Amino acid sequence: VMSQEVKRSLEAKITGALQTGFVDDDVAFEITNTAMEGRAYKEALEVFKDPIKKDKPQIQIRALTLMGCMIRVGENQLAAALATSKWRDRLLKVAKSKDETVRDVLCQQVADWHFRYQGQGQEYAEFTIMFNRLKSKGFRMPEHRGSSRATTRTSSTSAPPGTRFTMTTTPEENAKKVDELMENVQADLRSMQIGLQDLSQLNRNVVENCKRHQNKIMLVLSTDLEESYTFKLIALYDQLGEYFDILKAIESADPAAGGASSSGSASAAAAGAETAEDEDESAELEALRNTLEQRKSEREACEAQCVRLRAELNDVKVKKSMVNSGAEDTHKKEELLGMVRKTIRASRGILADAKQQAAQMRIHCASLKRDSFAYAHSWEKEMAHLQTICDKAAKAEAKGFETLKKLYLNEMQMRKKLYNKIQEFRGNTRIYCRLRPLSQAERAQGANGVECVDLPTATEVVVRATGKPKIFEVDGGFKSSAKTAQIFEYEDAGGVVPSAVDGYNVCIFAYGDTGTGKTHTMQGDGKGDPGVIQLAIQKLYQTKQQRLQTEKIEIQLSVLEIVNEQITDLFEPRRTGLSVSISEQQGCYIDGLTKVECASGDEALSRIQQAMQNRPKGEEHASRSALIVHFQIHAEDTQTRGHANGKLYIIELPGAERQDKGNMNLGNVMEKIIAKSKSDQVPFKQAKLTHLLQDCLTGSAKQLFYICISPSLAKAEQSNASLAWAFRVRGVILGS
Repeated sequence: VMSQEVKRSLEAKITGALQTGFVDDDVAFEITNTAMEGRAYKEALEVFKDPIKKDKPQIQIRALTLMGCMIRVGENQLAAALATSKWRDRLLKVAKSKDETVRDVLCQQVADWHFRYQGQGQEYAEFTIMFNRLKSKGFRMPEHRGSSRATTRTSSTSAPPGTRFTMTTTPEENAKKVDELMENVQADLRSMQIGLQDLSQLNRNVVENCKRHQNKIMLVLSTDLEESYTFKLIALYDQLGEYFDILKAIESADPAAGGASSSGSASAAAAGAETAEDEDESAELEALRNTLEQRKSEREACEAQCVRLRAELNDVKVKKSMVNSGAEDTHKKEELLGMVRKTIRASRGILADAKQQAAQMRIHCASLKRDSFAYAHSWEKEMAHLQTICDKAAKAEAKGFETLKKLYLNEMQMRKKLYNKIQEFRGNTRIYCRLRPLSQAERAQGANGVECVDLPTATEVVVRATGKPKIFEVDGGFKSSAKTAQIFEYEDAGGVVPSAVDGYNVCIFAYGDTGTGKTHTMQGDGKGDPGVIQLAIQKLYQTKQQRLQTEKIEIQLSVLEIVNEQITDLFEPRRTGLSVSISEQQGCYIDGLTKVECASGDEALSRIQQAMQNRPKGEEHASRSALIVHFQIHAEDTQTRGHANGKLYIIELPGAERQDKGNMNLGNVMEKIIAKSKSDQVPFKQAKLTHLLQDCLTGSAKQLFYICISPSLAKAEQSNASLAWAFRVRGVILGS
C-alpha cells in the first residue's frame, strides 16, 4: 500500500516539472525512481490525468513528453500501467477535442507506448485497426519511432508461425505460452533423439526447430518468470545443447552422415531464409544479453559505492558529534553544578517551612481528633433516635397495609358476590329462542312453506298452526337475521362465563330438532359469524387477562361426545370404558378423560378443531350425539392464596325429535328440580349426560338454553314441542 508521503512527493515533483518546464531524462529518472520505490506506478500516472485533460496545450505537451521520458528510463511496469485500454481510450478521447499538434503528439505517444510494451502483439494489431477506422475524423496513422530492436521485430512479422515468441501482459497468458513452448521443445527433442539413434530418420527441419527453440528459451529467460519455469527451461536448454554436441560429433566423425538425412535436405534448403533470419535474431539477443549484464554490473557497482559512501558519511557524523560533545560536556557540567547548588539552597528553605507546617498540622490534628470523637458520639445518639422512629413508622405502615389488604380482599369478595347476585336476578336459568331462515326446499312446499312463528315482543314467541295460536314466554327471542354475537351478548347473557372463573358451574345448551341451526349456533358458519364456543372462549380468556395482576388462573380443556350412552374422548377416540365418577374435590367428572392445558384462546380453538377431526362426519351422527366442550378452571388469589374451582360446559344436544335417553332424562331432572324434590329423588344417574352435569344443574349453578326452531308451517308441531320443553325448564330457579 502506497504511503501518503510517496503520493504527496509524486504530486509535488510532477506538478513542479510541468509548471517550470524542466522536462528531461534526469527529472523523469527522479520521478520514476520515487514511483518504483513506493510501487506507485498507477498513482504516478493518475497525477497526469488532469493536466492532459484540462490544461493549456503547452502543459499538455510537457506532460506527454515527461511521460515518454519516464517510459524510457523506467521499468516495464510503468509501460504496462500506461498500455491499458483505459488509458488508451482516455488519451484518444482527449485528442478528439484538442488542436492538431496535441492530437499528433497523443497519437504518437500512445503508439510508442503500446509498441514498447506489446511489440507486434494482438493488442497492437487491434490498436492499428482502430486508427485506420478513425482516419476520416482527422487522425493520421502514427509512424512508430522505436529502436533497432523494434525495427527488427517489425521487419520479421512475415515470418512463419512458431518462429516468434512475444510475452503478454497477464501472468496467466505468459504461463500458457511458456507451457506451449515447453511442449513443442519436448516433442522435437523426442524426434531428435530418434534421429540421433538412426541418422537415416533424422529430419533437418527438426534440427532447425530445436535451434529456434534455444533462441526462444533465451528470450523467455530474460523476462520475469516463476522459479519453477526457470529451472525447467534451463534443463531443456542444456538438453538441446547436449543433443547438438552429439550431432556435431557424429557429423565430424562421419562427414558422409549428412547424406543419410537426404530425405530432409529439400525442406532444410527451404528453411534457409528462416535460419539466416534466426541467426540475426540470435545475434541481436546476444547483444541485448551483453547489454543487460553490463547494466546489471554497473548498477551493482553503483549500489556498492553508495553503501560505502553512506558508511563513510556515518563515520564522519559520529566523529563530529564526539568532538562537539567533548566541548559541550564541560560547559554543561558547570551549568549543572550551579543548578544543583541553587536547588540545595532552595531545598533547605523549603525543609524549614515544612517542619514549621508539620508542627502546626500536629496541633490541628489533635483538635480534629477531639472533635471527631464528640461528633461520633452525637451521631450514634441521633442514629438510635432515627432507628426508633423508622421502626414505629414501619409498624404503622405494616398495620396500614394489613388493613388495606383486608379491605381489598373484602372488596373482591363483595364484587364477586354482587356480580353473581346480578346474574341470579337476571336468572340462573335463561331461555333464548332463535329462528332459522326458511330453506329453498321449504319455500317450494306451497302452503306448508309459510312461516308460522312470530316474535311480537322481545320475550314472546307465537306459533300459529291449526287451532288457537300458542304463546311462549322466553328471556329473549331472535329472528333469523340476528347474529350469534348479538344473542350471546343480549342482556349480558355471556356474563355467566366469568362466573366460572369465580368458582361457579356454568352450562350452555343448544336444543332443538335436527336441521334447526344448533350446529350453526354453537360452532358458527366459518364465514364471519362465530358460534357460542368461540364467543365463550373469547370471554373466558379476556377475563383471565383482566385478572392477571391479582389471580393465577389455569384452564384445562376436554372435548367428548355421548352417543347411545357411550362416552367417547375425542382427543383419544380409541379409549373405551369411560364412566362418570363423583368426589368431594372434583364433583362429577369422567375418570381417564384427556385434559389439555391451554394458555390462550387461539390454542384452545386449535385444540377443539383437532378433536373435531376425530368425530364422525355426517348429519345422521350429529343428530344422535351430544357434543360437549368442557373447561375446568382453577383460580388462585395471589394475595390471599384462596382457591376457586369452576366448570364451563358448552353442549350441543342431540336432535329433539330422537328419543335420546339424555334428552329425555334432562327433562325429567328439570321436572324434579321444579318440584323441589330432594337430591336423592332426582334421577341424575339414569343417563350419562345428567349424571355428568349433576353439579351444574343444582345449587348456584347457571345455565343458558338456546332453543333453535324452524319457522316453517310443516315444522310447527316440532317447534311447539321444543318451546314447551323450554317452558318447563324456565320454571327452574336455582340458588333460591
